[in-house]
Amino acid sequence: MRLIGTLCFIGIVTVAQAQDLAVRTREMEVKGQSGAARAVLLAAVRDAPSDPVTWTIAAEFLDRHGDPAARPTYERLLALLEQSGSAERSRVARRLAVLDLLAGDQEAAQKHLDRHRAANAGSAAMILPPAKTELGPEYQTAGPQRGYQRLSGR
Repeated sequence: MRLIGTLCFIGIVTVAQAQDLAVRTREMEVKGQSGAARAVLLAAVRDAPSDPVTWTIAAEFLDRHGDPAARPTYERLLALLEQSGSAERSRVARRLAVLDLLAGDQEAAQKHLDRHRAANAGSAAMILPPAKTELGPEYQTAGPQRGYQRLSGR
């Protein structure tokens, strides 16, 4: 019984610390100290390398600021969530797929989409466009073309 009470207390303390971290970094952002907030988050990640809540806060912060370190941070977070079997892994894998597509990495995007589908079996699948699209032949249509060409800027 004491063990359960101790584990609950540790869990509550961990969540409170993570919320404190999120609040501190938000306040730093509001004050225009994004660099300092980034440093605090990276230090927190170093201090708690297996805490998915800290990694989530760090990944979302980096993502929000367009930092290239967001992708590897999300990768580490996804690995932690897959180890614990968390339901959040589907959301993280999907976000990673989007970041991969934005970076032009089709192969990594496909890998993360597969992980998203595996974590979220039975849901509507996100479909990737083909890597290379080929334009079909030009078709001629009847009627005045100059007016349409002028409107389209050709």
